[in-house]
Amino acid sequence: MIPRDVKKKLIHIANNEYTSKKPLSIQLLRMKGEKFMTAGGPLKVLSISQIGEIYYLIMATYEDYVYFLYYDRKGDPLGGRNVEITPKLLKEIKKATVVEFKRPK
Repeated sequence: MIPRDVKKKLIHIANNEYTSKKPLSIQLLRMKGEKFMTAGGPLKVLSISQIGEIYYLIMATYEDYVYFLYYDRKGDPLGGRNVEITPKLLKEIKKATVVEFKRPK
């Protein structure tokens, strides 16, 4: 599947989750690469990234917990889980992801 088609499919899934389960907000997030090797001094000319199996997240935020749905690069589901909301968790998610879609805007 083309990455744009994968995004469209996941946005459709996120919209269905939002309309059916009524969370406070829902976001489609793409994982950033983790830098595991840099070289070149302060300019960091060489930076190699590695992304694990999870490439996209759908994050549904409720009153006191967050529900994550995990997807790979092709848009295939990898599972999901509930996690309690903490400021540390939200900070880590913001740092490690890029927002692709958000509702309500």
